[in-house]
Amino acid sequence: MDVGRAWPGGRDRGRGVSFGAVTRLRTLLVSSLATVSLALPFYFRNLTVLYAAAALNGLALAFFPVKPDLWTMLIPTFGQQILINQFMRLEPVSTSDAVVSTLVTLVLSVVITLLAVRLYSREQIVIIKG
Repeated sequence: MDVGRAWPGGRDRGRGVSFGAVTRLRTLLVSSLATVSLALPFYFRNLTVLYAAAALNGLALAFFPVKPDLWTMLIPTFGQQILINQFMRLEPVSTSDAVVSTLVTLVLSVVITLLAVRLYSREQIVIIKG
């Protein structure tokens, strides 16, 4: 592309930036902003529900204290909430409970991530038949 011919009037003004490239960049920026502005309300509405669901564990523990046991550490958010409550109450936190809760959370997150990668790598999701 000839840089000088891209400017209005077709004269080389020595600016070094093509008018077409600036227009494409502006178009990309505006379309990206439009996409984000349309997606944010949907995203935040669903994110609020997700945070509320995670907070219900802590609310339940405030009214119904649960004795920390190994089975409670196998539920990721529940076990973490129990450990946080023990720490905030200055109660002794069992190392084995913390390790079990951490390992279960890590294993579950790796499994979910691998599942998502497998699902998104399929062409069926990318190609829309119309």
